[in-house]
Amino acid sequence: MITKEQWQDIETRLKGMFASISFQLGTDKITVQRGFVSEGRSELAVYLNGWINGKWSCKPEDKDYNPLIEKFWHRKERSFYPPKEKRIIIKGFGKKGAIKTFPNLDKKMVYYSTCWPRAKTLVNQFKKIKELELAKGEPGT
Repeated sequence: MITKEQWQDIETRLKGMFASISFQLGTDKITVQRGFVSEGRSELAVYLNGWINGKWSCKPEDKDYNPLIEKFWHRKERSFYPPKEKRIIIKGFGKKGAIKTFPNLDKKMVYYSTCWPRAKTLVNQFKKIKELELAKGEPGT
């Protein structure tokens, strides 16, 4: 189990320019590394057993789905229709007509991103995972 002081140290280390830290969850190794996503902008990427694979984030019933992504990757939501477009649709069709014509008007799409913009949000998510430990060889173990 990771202590409060260790979490503070992990967060401080992840704020650095060339941050890298590994965790262990049972037999799975989770590695977090800071990488550049564009010129002048970096984010924290989460690797599961040394890999990032887009197939893992498919629907849960698919054979390539990896349940670890729900614990370690960044959960994001996006509306099928942006608020401005939604207002225009409702104005044109009325509330009942809009829902009848556009059944996905209020629905949101959920997806998982491998990147975290800030160390604090990543650490807060990782703190919720009780069985998580620092990998052997990491400072503080």
